[in-house]
Amino acid sequence: MKKQVFMVSVFVLTLSIISLCFPVSTSALSDFDYVKSGSTYYIKNIKSGKYLDVYNNSTSDGTKVIQYKYTGRPNQQWKVTEYSNGSCKLVSLSSNKLLTIENSGTDNGVAVKINSSGRGASQIFWIEPNADGYSARILTNITKYSKCVVTKGASIGNGAQAIQYTYRATKNDQWQFEPAYAVVAANGANY
Repeated sequence: MKKQVFMVSVFVLTLSIISLCFPVSTSALSDFDYVKSGSTYYIKNIKSGKYLDVYNNSTSDGTKVIQYKYTGRPNQQWKVTEYSNGSCKLVSLSSNKLLTIENSGTDNGVAVKINSSGRGASQIFWIEPNADGYSARILTNITKYSKCVVTKGASIGNGAQAIQYTYRATKNDQWQFEPAYAVVAANGANY
């Protein structure tokens, strides 16, 4: 009897150690209290304080995504739609086009653009909460989540291109998802 209890204890301890060393998250969004599937957000870069913005309010496939000061326009609003595995797509409210890694590239520096659906892994992302509790990384599926969305050159200027780059735990890697209704109310925007 003591041997069985000991074996069960060892088994439970082993499982506990494995779960600590290899945590399994089935959904990044469920770990992130304020980012909800089906909701619309302004996505603000922590370093620059600027927002992901579809350049020139365009609705054309291949339009670059930049950072720009808050305008309150729909080209800065992104709807998050979660897939069953916890990954998600980010859809521009102004064009109904998806955030996309250009040409399904996996290298550092590949541009982030908008495109119609149907481009597979280049349009799938993982929103991974940061330890600060209010920001997240936008990891790219096309790189098996080893890279994330950042602004080129860690720029703080309007118009800086959003690109894919290796995650480096800097403020340029961090984004805050602000509910569209809350930002509009706080800034008094009317559009």
